[in-house]
Amino acid sequence: MQNQLSKWIRGTWVALVLSVVVPLLLQMAGVDPVAIWIIGGVVALCCVIMLPILAHTARKYGRAVQELLAGGYLAHWQYDADEWYGFAEAEWLRTRREVRRLPLEFTGAGLIIGVLGGLFGGEWLGTLLVAGGGGLFIGLVVAPLMYLGGRHLYRRRMQEMGDAYIGSRGVYMGGQYYTWDGMGLSLQQVEVKPGDPPVLQFTIGMHTHQGSSAQEVRVAIPGGHEAEAEELARRFSFTT
Repeated sequence: MQNQLSKWIRGTWVALVLSVVVPLLLQMAGVDPVAIWIIGGVVALCCVIMLPILAHTARKYGRAVQELLAGGYLAHWQYDADEWYGFAEAEWLRTRREVRRLPLEFTGAGLIIGVLGGLFGGEWLGTLLVAGGGGLFIGLVVAPLMYLGGRHLYRRRMQEMGDAYIGSRGVYMGGQYYTWDGMGLSLQQVEVKPGDPPVLQFTIGMHTHQGSSAQEVRVAIPGGHEAEAEELARRFSFTT
C-alpha cells in the first residue's frame, strides 16, 4: 500500500533539488547570481522544513490505515461492481458540475467585495472591475486544478474497486485516507445524503492562520447498510 502523502514527499524532494540545480545553471548562463540564490535559498529552506513534517504525517497516516485494516474500524463496507462504479460516475458528474460553477461563484464573491469597497471607498467602477476580475481569475485558476484532481480520482476508482473502512479518526476508501485527526483539523458534521447511491458525508474543517475551509468526504452506502449509516451519523453527532 502506497501512502497518500508519498507524491507530496517526492515533489518536495524534486523542488529541493531544483532549488540548487536551477540557480547553478542560471549562474553559469550569466544571470545575476544574488537574486537567483536568494530565491533558491527560500525554496530550499521551505523544502527542508516541510520534508520531516510530511514524513512524520505519512508515518502517522500509514499506522492509522493499518489499524483500520486490522479491524480497528466502526464499519467496513464492501461493494458490488454496480454500486462501486455507479458511485464513481456520480461523484465525477458532481465534480464536473462544481467545476463549472466555480468561476461564477468566485466572480460573484469578488463583485460583492467590490460593492463593499465602493461603499467605503467611493471608487465604484474601478473597485468592481478589479474585485470582479480578480475573482474570475482565481476561479479560472482553481477550476482546472479541481477538474484534474477529480478526473484522477475517477480514473483510479474505475480501474480498481475498493472497500470503505470508517474509523473514529478517519475514513479509508479505495486507497485514499481522509482524517480529521491532525493539527487544524476537526470533524464538523456527518450526515446521510440521499442519492443513487446514497452517501455518508463527512465534513472536515481545516483551520489555518489565513482562515477556515472545509472538505467533504463522501462514502457510498452499500445496499442493506442504510440503517448502519444512520446510526454512524448519530454516533458522530455526539463527538462533533
